Amino acid sequence: MELITEKSTLAADIEPIACMIIKGDDFGDVWHHHPACEITLVRRGGTERWVGDKLEAIKPGDLVFLGPDLPHDYRNSALPNRRTRKVEAIVIHFMPQIFGEAWLDSAYMDPVRRLFERARRGLRVGEPARSKAESLMLAISRRHGLKRMILLLELLDLLATSKRLSEISSAGFSAG
Repeated sequence: MELITEKSTLAADIEPIACMIIKGDDFGDVWHHHPACEITLVRRGGTERWVGDKLEAIKPGDLVFLGPDLPHDYRNSALPNRRTRKVEAIVIHFMPQIFGEAWLDSAYMDPVRRLFERARRGLRVGEPARSKAESLMLAISRRHGLKRMILLLELLDLLATSKRLSEISSAGFSAG
């Protein structure tokens, strides 16, 4: 399968955080990567998620944080003797340098810097952070501008302090 390079649609001067609600028969994805970080919450439907070198089954509530340029794809395949179920997901995209080149350099940002480093392999988010993150993501989908940025910072803080994050793709995975 060919890896597609997706161009960023983020217009930093207009809305530096894209938030999409996906509803329909599928996620609209192909095996792709992009320069933006991505946080995806599957609320309904879906059968599997392919991140890096791992293909895993998904179910409603699946929450993943992906670093930039990590290949991925979400699928909603027909199950034997069943039609596909409709999907619903919240997807947030933002550039890693959203708050400037040096925003992660200060010591108090160490947890977030480590989060971004770990996200290069993709991170699965477990409870209780997952439920709190869902509320924040819903709020992000309804806000714009500075409010959306503040909520994204809250979400990143929540994920950075979560004890229930697990890497998805292998440490040695390379898309090249």
